Amino acid sequence: MEKKWIGLFFLAAIFLSFAAGFAIKDIFPDRLFSQGSDIYETITTALEEHYYYNLDDTATLEAYIASMDAIVASYGSYFNDPYTRIDAYNTSTLVNNQVGLGIYIDFVDNIPVVRHVIYDGPSYKKFYPGDQILGIKDGISFVELNDIDAITEIFREQAFLDHTVTFEVKNAIGNVRDVTITYDILNDTNVTAHQFINTNVSYISIQQFNPYVDENNIGTAQAFKETLAYLETQGLNDNGTLIIDLRNNPGGSLTALHNQGNSSLPSGIIQQLLPYDASVNYFSLIDNDGNMTHYKGGLAEPKPYEIVVLVNRFSASASEVLAASLQSYGYAVYGEETFGKYVYQNQIPLTEINDTSYVLVYTEGIWTYKDQVTIQEDPIDIILTPTDKIEDIVELKYETIMEKDQVYEPLKNMIRVINLYYQLDLRTDGYFDSDIENAIKDIQNLATIQVSGIIDFETFQYIYDLYLSVQYDISYDRELEYVVGRYS
Repeated sequence: MEKKWIGLFFLAAIFLSFAAGFAIKDIFPDRLFSQGSDIYETITTALEEHYYYNLDDTATLEAYIASMDAIVASYGSYFNDPYTRIDAYNTSTLVNNQVGLGIYIDFVDNIPVVRHVIYDGPSYKKFYPGDQILGIKDGISFVELNDIDAITEIFREQAFLDHTVTFEVKNAIGNVRDVTITYDILNDTNVTAHQFINTNVSYISIQQFNPYVDENNIGTAQAFKETLAYLETQGLNDNGTLIIDLRNNPGGSLTALHNQGNSSLPSGIIQQLLPYDASVNYFSLIDNDGNMTHYKGGLAEPKPYEIVVLVNRFSASASEVLAASLQSYGYAVYGEETFGKYVYQNQIPLTEINDTSYVLVYTEGIWTYKDQVTIQEDPIDIILTPTDKIEDIVELKYETIMEKDQVYEPLKNMIRVINLYYQLDLRTDGYFDSDIENAIKDIQNLATIQVSGIIDFETFQYIYDLYLSVQYDISYDRELEYVVGRYS
């Protein structure tokens, strides 16, 4: 599939950023749960005066946060509501053009460990899952430091454009190496676009819905608007088709779909794509008091081109709202049945401590479409795609050397990657047979690494690079290729 890249904006941060499916609400109560706060203060004061152990700021802070978590978790558990929770996010990372390494990390025993690498980012083909970042080669040892907040601050201090840093890294099998990386700008508008050469098909992928904040944080709706305008200037017209890819999109801010008449926000994506009709509500929100808010289109006339949508079982919340709204107008939706989240969330800011904001996210109501039905009552009508699913491949990890005539759980996803990348049909049940051994030998020969037929760590690194290609390079997206073929 030949392609021309015309726009690329994607989420890539050093740490996994917070994103939830809610509409922002300006509620700033002076005091929340006053009785619970009094109990917390009474207990903490008593322990400070009489407890055998000395309470420090860290202990009291963790206890305070744990008390908030316990209250909210109790309510959520009582109503079987997994969406009501306390969320925390670092306020210093909420910028659109942030400088970073392009990796996601977890802290294990207070040491940063790489969980995922962003395709084609600064760390691509340099870091791998399981890599422990032990320190910086100018003498900063994370092992000796052993403090998450301090290590995080060092990452921030290093993060300026074109700054090159050499890290000391231990891989999943215990080998230590130096990794030199140059920090770069990483965008998080979550919109990617492609124009397929020799076809009349254009493509926009939306990975998540972020709200508009300001001119430096333009959000998903504005990024979509600019990208769509570019596609339209490049030939997306009445003979064309626009594919909107919402696979693996967990949702996000509903203001990215509709600005609710707020002139300070860009037009939402539904307003950009669907015509206004006073009698038509593309979706509605219904709160706990039964109050209904209806959302309509914003165009004087329909778009002159066809629009189709691509979803999967991980498409949830706001992505389901968008898919349902487009289908209710008559546009086709391909893929598989979506997640089925028919409730929506709101949030109340609680407090900010050490550059971390804590918010109460709670279920406020349900959303409906068509004739005021939920997607549980009337699921989105999906045209199934009879192809391999990229989303069937979860994160790859290396645990041990793998060889013929043995069974390995991690082998399942590695073979799925190999099958998609090389268009093979190897077994994916975890059994390492002779066909897999021969395929691994071929791969090792192509990668110019030792040809052994076993999957050692070096071979895993090569397969992980293939995995990132399969995940992010649409040349390997068989499901998308199937849909493009139907409209070319």
